[in-house]
Amino acid sequence: MTDRAVYIEWVDSASTRGWGEHDDASLSVCHSVGWLVHKTKDILVISTSIGENNDSIDRLAIPRACIRKVRRVAVQKRGKR
Repeated sequence: MTDRAVYIEWVDSASTRGWGEHDDASLSVCHSVGWLVHKTKDILVISTSIGENNDSIDRLAIPRACIRKVRRVAVQKRGKR
């Protein structure tokens, strides 16, 4: 786990239903922010939350071929209350 927050701009595939013209489908540009918990040569995986035991929840795997931009996000961590 890399334990860093990132912003990712990526392109998602799209589909249409029913009869229509060939060119009426378009791709969606997505913007996601999360904790970078895993990466390979093919994917980046972000999570909405990370735990103290090296675990995470609500993970999203984004293919690197779909990624336009990755930016590090500054996070100010607070001490325990």
